[in-house]
Amino acid sequence: MDVVVIGGTRPWYALLVLLVVVLVGFAKGGLLAVAIMTLIVGPLFGWGLWKWRRAARFVQSRGWESANCALGYVEFFYLSGGRSSRGWARFTPTGGVVRGLPKPGEYALVAFVDWIYGRAAGCRVEEGPYRGFMLAVLDPAMAKSASGELFISTPQGDYARAVVRPVGPGQVEAVVEAWLVKARAARLELVAKTPEKTHKMKLAESRGGAVREVVDLRGLAGPKVVIIAGTPRDEALDLFRNGVAGLGPGPAYALRLVLDVPLARDVAVEQEITPTSF
Repeated sequence: MDVVVIGGTRPWYALLVLLVVVLVGFAKGGLLAVAIMTLIVGPLFGWGLWKWRRAARFVQSRGWESANCALGYVEFFYLSGGRSSRGWARFTPTGGVVRGLPKPGEYALVAFVDWIYGRAAGCRVEEGPYRGFMLAVLDPAMAKSASGELFISTPQGDYARAVVRPVGPGQVEAVVEAWLVKARAARLELVAKTPEKTHKMKLAESRGGAVREVVDLRGLAGPKVVIIAGTPRDEALDLFRNGVAGLGPGPAYALRLVLDVPLARDVAVEQEITPTSF
């Protein structure tokens, strides 16, 4: 089973930052500037490096096998933006304790290019040298599915209908039927609204007639153990790159049918949905 560690400062990143500090220090004022900047920046990255090394030991020793964990929900967000990068991780207990990895449960992943949001059933280590680590097992077999039906029309005579049917865990069939007069296309989207950002994922599009697409919303090729050892950084983006997956609690979900009208505002209708297990 793949293991993904989120949080902490990788050694190569710490060395890169140190090199930048030295170069900027020399440019600003020589050795004294380097020393001052190192004293300011060094402890912060040293702390992050220590957290990463602690997480690496946890993985190498399979520390989760003997850890006592409080059950709950693991939630995180990260936005990559240079100096304006930001991220957070939090745990919501639900009661109960488990020894070792928690069982796979419902999960949600929403991502787009430079940001990612995730929420999953998991646990938090409550004692020992790894206290505070958050764990979750993401299994695509636990993904939920969606269903719904939408209609839309315009005064000019454009008309479209969309139907979404579950065909497996985390898999749906999306059908868009369109009779177009002025609009160029009818597009069906899955909307996921997280506490931080909203993402619209295209499910199917018709430029006339009926179009059927089978869409995989699992987002993962196989089970993954996710370990959150600190504030999320760029490595969080490697977990899931783009789209909506899992359909578990956390985001609010909706289906959105859009008529793409040239030289005019698009016409859209939206329907909130509650994903269900297949």
